[in-house]
Amino acid sequence: MKPSFKDIVDLKRRHASALPLFALGSPFLGSAAQAQNNASAGVVERLVGSVSAGSDAGSMRSLRQGGSIAEGELVQTGDSSDVVFKMSDGAVIALRPRSAMRLQNYQFTSQQPTQNQVWLQLLQGGLRTITGLIGKTTPSQVRFTTSTATIGIRGTDFEIEQVEAGNAQASEGTYLKVREGETTLTNSQGSSIPVLANQTAFSPQNLLATANAFGLLNNVPPVFRVGSFDNLLTNLQNEGVQRLQQEINRRLPGQLQNVVPNLRNIFGR
Repeated sequence: MKPSFKDIVDLKRRHASALPLFALGSPFLGSAAQAQNNASAGVVERLVGSVSAGSDAGSMRSLRQGGSIAEGELVQTGDSSDVVFKMSDGAVIALRPRSAMRLQNYQFTSQQPTQNQVWLQLLQGGLRTITGLIGKTTPSQVRFTTSTATIGIRGTDFEIEQVEAGNAQASEGTYLKVREGETTLTNSQGSSIPVLANQTAFSPQNLLATANAFGLLNNVPPVFRVGSFDNLLTNLQNEGVQRLQQEINRRLPGQLQNVVPNLRNIFGR
């Protein structure tokens, strides 16, 4: 019997959380417990189709435009469904159809930037993200993980696709495409490669059987999908940057506002 979407997501969640700790880095060792705080992480900016969010222990709820997602929650999209989230640090995340992710850790405060952290697990399907203020100011505090790989970032616009077994056009595993900036792709054995703008890399599901497949791709299979709202992502991220700039300026004494660098310059967009 073919496994259900929920069965696949549960299996991927167990595999993803089994990644070695060296792949996640020490700032994330306590993230699973911290996720129980359910701090607000982002809001739905655009949505089409069926999208739901919730915890393992509670029932899933349907999301609507303007609805919020919390740290620690699982988010799922149905067939022919797309959603874009604007995150608390100005990042945008576009989750593709029939996909699932968990916001294992998402903490942002402009007053204590050293405490900011992002750990997002892609359990199924794909996503595209343009990172926010955390990714620009403390990129070592940002991680995206799948069942086969960990992705570190530096001021980046990138896409991830988790391909399942049985795909006629692509091998099973994690595909990473970088549009802007740079990333580091680390497999479950701890091997890492840099992935720069306009490059695509692959981390196979069965690393022992296909060890030579890990690395950059010259011929990219057609695994990446265009989202319903991809043309809006850059503008949405810019709006988030402007909002953060205004909030920080309101909190700063007047004489300091001219000293603090404009966030638009930090983002380089």
